[in-house]
Amino acid sequence: MSDESTLLDEWWDLCANRQLSYRRCDICGINSYLLRDYCPVCHSPMRWCETSSQGVLFTYSVIVKSEVTGAGAPAPYTVAYVETDGARLLSNLRHGSAMPNIGDIVWLDYVVSQGRTFPIFVSSDIRASTP
Repeated sequence: MSDESTLLDEWWDLCANRQLSYRRCDICGINSYLLRDYCPVCHSPMRWCETSSQGVLFTYSVIVKSEVTGAGAPAPYTVAYVETDGARLLSNLRHGSAMPNIGDIVWLDYVVSQGRTFPIFVSSDIRASTP
């Protein structure tokens, strides 16, 4: 049995290898980005699953003034809930000058800040302009 700090270390290692992963219970089908050894519903062991590289924008908020910045981004920056094939994830969202729309397809990317590799999502216009 691992503890939460071991699972967190595993998650950071997966992110460093550019693998955004979630926990899955194969018995009852629960998916979660919360780090758990055992399913909160049926108490079966959970395992790592890698998410796809795209998601759907569920909601977002633009932070215009903040004492703490997200994933190394200066304010203003955008935080978003993104529906992935695994679960809903709170993350940063990079987008162009146009505001994103709920339901937009967004793409997984990574940014390195303070020695950690953070998963973030980017809008289609940013993805199209990246070589």
